[in-house]
Amino acid sequence: MRCITFLILSVYLFFSCTNRNNSSKDKFHQSSIKKDTLVTHDSLDTDSLIPTADNSRLALDWAGTYRGILPCTDCKGIKTELTLDPSGTYQLKTLHLGKKKTTPLVREGKFEWDKTGNKIQLKDIAEEEGVRHFQVGEEKVFLLDAQGKRVKGTNEQESVLLKYYPDDEIVNKYWKLIEVMNQKISLQTPYPYMIFTSKEVSGNGGCNSFSGSVKITPTNHSIAFLPIAATKMACSDNYRMEIESKFMDALAQSTRYSIQHDTLTLASTRSSSLARFVFDYFKE
Repeated sequence: MRCITFLILSVYLFFSCTNRNNSSKDKFHQSSIKKDTLVTHDSLDTDSLIPTADNSRLALDWAGTYRGILPCTDCKGIKTELTLDPSGTYQLKTLHLGKKKTTPLVREGKFEWDKTGNKIQLKDIAEEEGVRHFQVGEEKVFLLDAQGKRVKGTNEQESVLLKYYPDDEIVNKYWKLIEVMNQKISLQTPYPYMIFTSKEVSGNGGCNSFSGSVKITPTNHSIAFLPIAATKMACSDNYRMEIESKFMDALAQSTRYSIQHDTLTLASTRSSSLARFVFDYFKE
């Protein structure tokens, strides 16, 4: 009888100790979880929750040229072209529409990203000029004020510059002459230029204005200038008269054209480059 009683008591004590140890381990485990959770939570930086590539600087193809019209308090708008280079430099061209000045102001310098990697600041531009801070988005940049808030114009588009991609469209663009008959142009304003519609061309040769009909076939890039009428004003500058004469000859000989990176080239079967023009965004 004593043996049975001793055996029962031993089994009871064994299971009692086992349960007590397991309970102690569970409490220790729960305590460790709470402690680890608190430590992790307290040490978290909210910025670290964002993946390193989840910002404009690292995730977007932001380098390039952006164009648009920004809001203006004393003019019709600020025609703007902003070019961002991967090296961290910029070129900013601005023209106040409705003002007497017809040539854009050109500024160059470096830009800096903010800590979030979503906004940039153009250096070497005074704060009061306004066009200094931008938020970089996909295929566009938004104008910001000094507090980092988006600038609101009369409509939403007025505070946005859209990324520009050169195309092969020839009509409704201001083509400024930069080379004719292999001779580079070095003229002050007025520059020789031309503008196409679907069936007509007009422009200035440097001295005289001209206009006429043109046949453009975009599918094979062929072009034919029909007889062109021009004013007969005398030009006191012999160099201008020389350029104008060569310009008119180039138009008469042209049979095809090509456009690459905003540069228009007129050519013929005998010459690969009769005249070259550059698209001037600020003269549209």
